[in-house]
Amino acid sequence: CTAQAVLELLDYYEIPIEGKRAVVLGRSLVVGRPAAMLLLHRGATVTLCHSKTENAAGLAREADILIAAAGRRESVGAAYFRAGQTVIDVGIHYNEETQKLCGDVALAEADGVVRAVTPVPGGVGALTTAVLAAHTAKAAARRIK
Repeated sequence: CTAQAVLELLDYYEIPIEGKRAVVLGRSLVVGRPAAMLLLHRGATVTLCHSKTENAAGLAREADILIAAAGRRESVGAAYFRAGQTVIDVGIHYNEETQKLCGDVALAEADGVVRAVTPVPGGVGALTTAVLAAHTAKAAARRIK
C-alpha cells in the first residue's frame, strides 16, 4: 500500500515519472522493492540503494525523484539532495530527544534545496491509510458479487 501511495502522491501533484531518474533508499520487501518496481513499470530509470551500496549519497543526488525508505531516523541529509528534486519520505520514527515523530529525511537540511519534500507525520502515511481503505473496499465488493 505504501509503494502505491508514493505513486498516487506523484500523480496528484503531476510530477512526471516516465523518463526520470528515481533513487529508492531501502530495499525492504514492504516498501523499497515494490516502490522500485512500480516506478520501473511507469518508465522511470530506477536505482535501488541499500546499506551496502557505495556512494548512495552521490547516486541520490543524481535523482529527479528520491524515495527515502532507509529505516533510519533523519539519516538522509544534505549530501543526498540537489536543487529541483522531489523527495518522498516514507520513514516514520519517534525521536526520544524531541518527543516528536520524524522520518528518514533530515527536513531542515532539505528545506530550501529540494523542489518538494513530504512531511512526517502528515505525508505518505496518511495516503497509505487511504490506499489500504480503497483496497479493503474493493476486496469487499468482489466478495459480495
